[in-house]
Amino acid sequence: MINGLFFTKRIDGLYRYGSEILNELDKIVPKDVYEVVLPTYADNLPEFSNLKVVKYGTLKGRLWEQINFWWYVRRRNAVSLNFCNTTPLLNPGIVCVHDLLYKVNKRYFKSLHGRLAVLWSCLNYWRIAKSKCAIITVSEYSKQQIVDVYKVDPNRITVIGNAWQHISRMVNGENTFSKYNILKKRKYFFTLASLSEYKNFKWIIEVAKKNPDCQFAIAGGKVKSSNKIKNLNNMKNIVLLGYVNDNEMVSLMKNARAFIFPSKYEGFGIPPLEAIALGTRSIVSNAACLPEIYGDSVHYIEPDDYCVNLQGLLREKVATPELILNKYSWEKSAKRMYELIKDVGKK
Repeated sequence: MINGLFFTKRIDGLYRYGSEILNELDKIVPKDVYEVVLPTYADNLPEFSNLKVVKYGTLKGRLWEQINFWWYVRRRNAVSLNFCNTTPLLNPGIVCVHDLLYKVNKRYFKSLHGRLAVLWSCLNYWRIAKSKCAIITVSEYSKQQIVDVYKVDPNRITVIGNAWQHISRMVNGENTFSKYNILKKRKYFFTLASLSEYKNFKWIIEVAKKNPDCQFAIAGGKVKSSNKIKNLNNMKNIVLLGYVNDNEMVSLMKNARAFIFPSKYEGFGIPPLEAIALGTRSIVSNAACLPEIYGDSVHYIEPDDYCVNLQGLLREKVATPELILNKYSWEKSAKRMYELIKDVGKK
């Protein structure tokens, strides 16, 4: 029984993983053997050929997951498959723990909402670790961190990575550069920004100050609307784009001089892979899992070093994109997922 709660959200970031793997899994599983269970209020139902979509339960959000979904799985004496870091606490199933962000980086979450997120996430981490369920994660870095922090048997953990093929289905936004006419193709650096401290928005700002002749296009609705960064309006080489849809994002990423990803912590970090798939060079932090994922295919920076010569950095040679693109695919990930599901079913 597959936890489909994430289908009630906008499919991006963390939810992309579950959505894309299920699309590929649907092609290889027998018909109506596996169920994707969603709340009854879900509007945008996924369309599958072999996976059976079931609506059940009226509770909202995590209450649905912890009560309605748990009860549905228990009544059928089934095993749950959960893609997004959480699982029914009363009966954990197979679960993907993408990273231990809220355990190892508590210092980044100082607001009330952030502290509650830490408490809830750490409860899930602990319950998953103490259970006997199979664990999935997305990088060897995250696997080792789970082993080190929670003393989990490494044989319980299977690494099944993210991929990039979804980006090829997104349409290039034809009117993007009419809407953002201040930007000239191949003349700007592009980034998808978040105000979360670990995403290291500060690096973009500090490097922009030291490179006044370079233009930086920053996408992110919360970034543009935040009162904390109103002073950026005085920096002429920074363009705050606000929220951009998928088609605009593809166009902006594809036509950038380079994509910048200065994050201090990631379990995988998918945006640079999307940029590489679009033929755009990526400037990536050398922190956490990122060197493992990207190898020699990107330009690396220290996340706390703001004295970077961007022109010189981009003159450095990197490996051919095919090496990294051939390494990751949703099809490969789905096949590994299916093997894991079948192994669990035999026990």
